[in-house]
Amino acid sequence: MTNALSLYLDALRFAAALTVFLSHWTAARYSGGQFWRLTSYGRIAVLVFFVLSGFVIAWVAETRERTFKEYALSRSARLYSVIIPAFIFTAVLDAIGMAIDPGLYEAELSLGSGRSLLGYALSAVFLGESWMLTMLPGSDIPFWSLNYEAWYYVFFAAATFLHGRRRTLALVGAALLAGPKILLLLPVWLAGVAAWRWRDALPARLAHALAPLAVAAFITFETLGGRELFRHAETPWLPFDYSAYDYIIGGLGMLLILGLANARLPLPGQA
Repeated sequence: MTNALSLYLDALRFAAALTVFLSHWTAARYSGGQFWRLTSYGRIAVLVFFVLSGFVIAWVAETRERTFKEYALSRSARLYSVIIPAFIFTAVLDAIGMAIDPGLYEAELSLGSGRSLLGYALSAVFLGESWMLTMLPGSDIPFWSLNYEAWYYVFFAAATFLHGRRRTLALVGAALLAGPKILLLLPVWLAGVAAWRWRDALPARLAHALAPLAVAAFITFETLGGRELFRHAETPWLPFDYSAYDYIIGGLGMLLILGLANARLPLPGQA
């Protein structure tokens, strides 16, 4: 990965993180409903995160973390260096917030966060979204996506570093623990892995055009009502949030990153 590509992916990651923050802040109980249209873009940003994550994990496994031990230690360190401070800050701020206005926490309490110790415990081992569960570490609603991402790390490790019967048992065991909600979005994360593996396989002219085409396709799709057609389609046979729109966003994210990986990206200050 070049320095330029790393910089542009960092910018994409920052934009996605800012979008997630704004999508939560725009809720009426926080901001009074300002910029409420941004609310629906939070999930899109998370899906972009998943594609980015798959791309970066495939890269580090090929170039830096080449053994299971290196991979496991690095992933664990990165995850827990984030979640431990997050748990501490959430617990402290929740205690202060509940003392000031408990009514602000009705949404979180309805998701089971009233059983806070169980929510923290399940979140600490990334089981808060397993099967039909929706358990949070306190009021930290955005934590749901980290449950997904941690299991994608596990699936990738099993498929990459294990072999034969051990690989099969590890994958089946992880799938049984993670559950269907997490498995259904696995293809979105794997789209990032595919972007890394296919980065040099496309004809140059096509590869260079992919990034602007992906952006144009997303804008066109949104403008023509693609979200209403796919995102809000009823799926009564699934007892949780899911739609084909997630795969469409994952595919466009893969094309965007493939395009960036093949583009001549100028660094700041370059002519």
